[in-house]
Amino acid sequence: MRFCIACSSGPPPQPVKLAYVSSTYAIDNGPAAYGNPSPYGYVTPWGTPGAETIVLERSTADELGPAALGELELCITSYGAVVRYPVFAQSRWDLVILDEAQAIKNPTSKAAQITASLNANHRLCLTGTPIENHLGELWSQMSFLVPGLLGEQRRFTRVFRTPVEKQGDQERRTLLTRRIRPFLLRRT
Repeated sequence: MRFCIACSSGPPPQPVKLAYVSSTYAIDNGPAAYGNPSPYGYVTPWGTPGAETIVLERSTADELGPAALGELELCITSYGAVVRYPVFAQSRWDLVILDEAQAIKNPTSKAAQITASLNANHRLCLTGTPIENHLGELWSQMSFLVPGLLGEQRRFTRVFRTPVEKQGDQERRTLLTRRIRPFLLRRT
């Protein structure tokens, strides 16, 4: 498995460290996976021709440390690489974006636990399916996005999940919707 780390050849006006975690398919296929092939390789930060792109294979990833990541403006990786290489959790990020965030819907999975531990000033989840089976999946994604907003998992289950899913409690459903609404942006 490979992952891509990219940075521009010159610093932006305000340095930003961004971690973008995506599916292996998108990483392996680069921008072409989204129908937007780039003449500059996998990533062209800020559309800068000649931007430096570093692609690390499994054999070289262990050589990378937090200091090296600290010099990057953009890091694109897969959930698998974040789980496999501790350097991601040891680094500090300005912004972490989880693409296909339903990948962390199981809060006991390594991907959910490690992404939740990432040290980031700002967080963003992108998903088309925040809930596929039950409200516990929403809790897991929201606990990454806004830690503590929905409380501990056990309390969330008692206060929201069970009343909404098993008892059809519309009042609790409305309360939950109001609580998370400021953090949701939906396509219409």
